[in-house]
Amino acid sequence: MKTLIAALALAFIAAVGIQAAHAQINPFGKWAQVGYTKEDSEMNQASMASLYEKSDVKKGDKATWQNPASGNGGSNVVTKVYQYKDMPCVDLTSSFELKDSQDKSKKELKTTRCKVATGEWKVLHK
Repeated sequence: MKTLIAALALAFIAAVGIQAAHAQINPFGKWAQVGYTKEDSEMNQASMASLYEKSDVKKGDKATWQNPASGNGGSNVVTKVYQYKDMPCVDLTSSFELKDSQDKSKKELKTTRCKVATGEWKVLHK
């Protein structure tokens, strides 16, 4: 019986850990319950990458995305370009509207991406 309880406890901890890790990877996941799809997330992430990966990125640069399948779409705007601990960083504001959400307010999320030594762009948590 103790083994079963321990196994269930470990399974619960692992499930919570996976959800927390997914939230770090996809900060937009909190809107999944109101119609923000995996494809929307992929399109939004590609839109952001088209900005922060530009060698000449500057404040005010904007990229948009639209998912015909879900009817959702949005935009990403560069709000700041700077160095942080010897890394190039870009602050972005992502805005989008969810077609089928009862909450018609514009959704917005601010994120920071920094280019680490390996050349990858990572989300910076300040």
